[in-house]
Amino acid sequence: MSAKPLRTKEETTDALVEIINILEKAAEYPVKLIQADWGGEFRNKGLQAELRQRGIQLKETVPKHSETNAVAERANRTNFTTSKTALIAAEMPKGYWDKASLWAIYVKNHLPYKLLPKGLTLVEILLPGTHAECLRTNLRPFGQKVKCFDYEVTDKLSARGYEGRIIGYTNTFQTYWVLDSTGKTRLAKNPRPIQLESPSQSEDGHVVQDDNMSKQLPTEEPDLPIELDRGTGDSHSSTKKGTQEKGLVGNSRN
Repeated sequence: MSAKPLRTKEETTDALVEIINILEKAAEYPVKLIQADWGGEFRNKGLQAELRQRGIQLKETVPKHSETNAVAERANRTNFTTSKTALIAAEMPKGYWDKASLWAIYVKNHLPYKLLPKGLTLVEILLPGTHAECLRTNLRPFGQKVKCFDYEVTDKLSARGYEGRIIGYTNTFQTYWVLDSTGKTRLAKNPRPIQLESPSQSEDGHVVQDDNMSKQLPTEEPDLPIELDRGTGDSHSSTKKGTQEKGLVGNSRN
């Protein structure tokens, strides 16, 4: 799956041609068919002329019938849900939806796909020789707070680190796009996650029990009187009725 965020629909032709060139170069096969919806950005004269020149057929789906383009619609829905969830979990503004969408696509392309043989990923199919299992160690949560080395600081006596949040991947291993506190997007090599302090964890990372919680929980089970029914051998607990009357629950002895 591949995507390119657009500011306006007028950029569709250039973006689609760029994606076609990347796919043809990677797969070493020419694109023969493109299936799209009834959007005006796919029916403009410039794009249709480019596709005719390349010998690519444009197949348009029926308007208002998403089932005629089910695979693409399902992929778009999954990507939208994943990116929306990432934005909410990271508590980041909606303006970073494009970064979250590209992050979700990168993650999906590097995870095993059940329809592919031997648990391969989409990246391994498109780019043979890619070790997706190794690249999965490169995955980070969207919006993760990290500490990065500042390569722009030249003064040796000044602090050379800054805090930021991961908003995207690059083609270089363990290198990410990081958003710093000023809103500037910067490259960072192997940023370190900021460990959030939690009262439920010790310094070595082990979970410890809260003292207040342990006080609320009973330390021992209450003692209940147990009687054996001589007729059946079953055990029954006695219950109080009022303050004085006591009776055994179960069958009485004949």
